[in-house]
Amino acid sequence: MGVVTRPKKRRLQEERLRDRISSLPDDVLVDIVSFLPTKEGARTQVLSSRWRRLWRAAPLNLSPVGRACGIPVGEVSRILAAHPGPGRRFSMPECYLSYDDEYSETTLDGWLRSPSLDDLRELEF
Repeated sequence: MGVVTRPKKRRLQEERLRDRISSLPDDVLVDIVSFLPTKEGARTQVLSSRWRRLWRAAPLNLSPVGRACGIPVGEVSRILAAHPGPGRRFSMPECYLSYDDEYSETTLDGWLRSPSLDDLRELEF
C-alpha cells in the first residue's frame, strides 16, 4: 500500500504558518538584520529576493566575531563598496592600525570616508 501524501496546497499553508518571520514588515526585518554581524547578515540574502533588499537596507554592523583580527582588509573594502549604508557599528581592531604602513593609512582613511559608514552609531578601536 502506498503512502498517502497531503495535497500540496495544504502543505504550503502549514509551511506558511511555521514561517512567522517572513510575515513581519520590512522595517522590523531590517532592524533584525542590522544587529547581526556582517557575515551572518549578508547570508540572509540567499533566502529570497526580499531578504537581498533587506541586507542592503539594514545599517551595517562590521565587527570582528570569532576572529583575532576581525574581517580581512580586502573583505572590509568589498563590503563597504557593496553596502550603501548607513553604518550601525564599525570595529577597528589594533591589527588594522599599522601606523608605519602607508597603505594601511590610505585604506583606513577610505573606510572612514565611505558612504557606508555615514551616520555611524558606534566606532570601536
